[in-house]
Amino acid sequence: MVSINIICVGKLKEQYLKEAVMEYSKRLSKYCNLNIIEISDEKLPDKISEKSIDEIKFKEGNKILSNVKKDSYTIALDLGGKQYKSEEFSEKLETIKTNGYSTINFVIGGTVRDFKGSIKYF
Repeated sequence: MVSINIICVGKLKEQYLKEAVMEYSKRLSKYCNLNIIEISDEKLPDKISEKSIDEIKFKEGNKILSNVKKDSYTIALDLGGKQYKSEEFSEKLETIKTNGYSTINFVIGGTVRDFKGSIKYF
């Protein structure tokens, strides 16, 4: 059975989201071993700069990488990335499994406000 890891920066705080994760985890348990790995986000300094944003990305990136096992397939989720219909997504997962991967990681990076006030995702 394939293992799916969802590696995300930050923790779910809203109860309704926690309940949704529990429900979907239960539904998926027939098809895969699902692991939700929440890693702590870095605290923002009082004075934010491009350098401090880069440092946060580096630290959180290392935390993410420490949870990615060798010989696993990793997909970084991005708001601007390719979107799949359900059937296409299922086919993509089957292709990954057919190519010999027994572990698939989905990575959700953190967010920070840049020094101009807009939100950056990474």
